[in-house]
Amino acid sequence: MPTTLWGITLYIAALFPGVAYAFAREGHRAVAKRTVLRETVTFVFVSFVCDAIVIVVILFAAIWFRPLGTVILQLVQGDFSWVSDNLLLAALFACGIIALTTLLGFALGSKWIYEGGLKKLWDAPTPRDESAWTKVFKHEDGEVVDVSLVLKSGAWVGGVLNSFDDDPDPHVNREITIINPMYREAGGEKEAPTETHFAVISASEIELLQATLRKAPADDVAMLDQNEGSTDQD
Repeated sequence: MPTTLWGITLYIAALFPGVAYAFAREGHRAVAKRTVLRETVTFVFVSFVCDAIVIVVILFAAIWFRPLGTVILQLVQGDFSWVSDNLLLAALFACGIIALTTLLGFALGSKWIYEGGLKKLWDAPTPRDESAWTKVFKHEDGEVVDVSLVLKSGAWVGGVLNSFDDDPDPHVNREITIINPMYREAGGEKEAPTETHFAVISASEIELLQATLRKAPADDVAMLDQNEGSTDQD
């Protein structure tokens, strides 16, 4: 652990990518309850990867731009005379590096990167992070999930899955949202559509949950896409 002011500043700045990654990830993934050790390892690992990528790019640039290579060599050898002589330029250069690594960390945590391939890499070694809901509701593009819920009151609710809390910790406050819900009261014989477009059901009220995957008709896809777009705007 660094003890000097500059060392502490550099240490904190080096972890910016991990923090940016966490904020970006939480924007499209439920916040999982992890141990402090696991969160720390995630921050450090992502920060190390982002810092290493930017450093490698700078080193390659130094090969082609000799003055930059000379400055880097001086800094590695402990000669900070160039920094003293070009304080403003050095500060801008340092801020640029921090900005690049932070943006890279944020990009790694973005939904676009996650859906584009990082999901497979991240999920493969950590299957324990998936909740039962995540395993049941997982579907591909062009598919929808029909949800059937028997509540503890004896009533039945069904509809198309819109969203759910995929926190791997199965706490009772989790919620599931369905579109165009159908409802049948306890002891009733027929289900009927509700007067709402959405229904939110708490896990604490669910006695039995069933899910069915099916190819999505164009109307369902349009409805889900429209709802996702309105959610993003909010």
